[in-house]
Amino acid sequence: MLAENLLVGQRIERQGLGLHARPIKLARFVREFIEEHRIILPDENISLQLNCPEDTAALADPDALRVILENLTDNALKYGGDNPHLTYALSLVDSHALVSVSDTGIGFAPGQAELIFDAYQRLTSEEPKGKHGTGMGLHLSRQLAGKMGGSLNASSEGEGKGASFIISLKVAR
Repeated sequence: MLAENLLVGQRIERQGLGLHARPIKLARFVREFIEEHRIILPDENISLQLNCPEDTAALADPDALRVILENLTDNALKYGGDNPHLTYALSLVDSHALVSVSDTGIGFAPGQAELIFDAYQRLTSEEPKGKHGTGMGLHLSRQLAGKMGGSLNASSEGEGKGASFIISLKVAR
């Protein structure tokens, strides 16, 4: 993930990153993503909540969406404590499909939500033992979401209360 984030960051800054958004069936995409990552997180620590029709499609670049989900999952595992639990949830709000990734980790003060998207920003000076990063994952993920015509936002009820990240994408018509 470290190398991929650095390469994507360079491509965005130097030449712009051409994304190819197309209709993607979100439920299938997220299920496949979860299955690909079962090796790093046991079944009992992942849940998927589907609060939208199974065939809901959103406009997204599959590679960019995968990078965003990988960054969110990596952060949830990195800051999730000894037994992290992740919830992936899909829903519809107006003309947007929402994909949220929530964790049971260290969270952050509500007023710090925007700071975590700054390049090289970490809210805690303590890096989890043996788990290093560039501080670019969330920054790049937000840029990728924006280039697909969507957004990426974060929220937490406070330190020690986990965090939620919501990717908003336009519904494909």
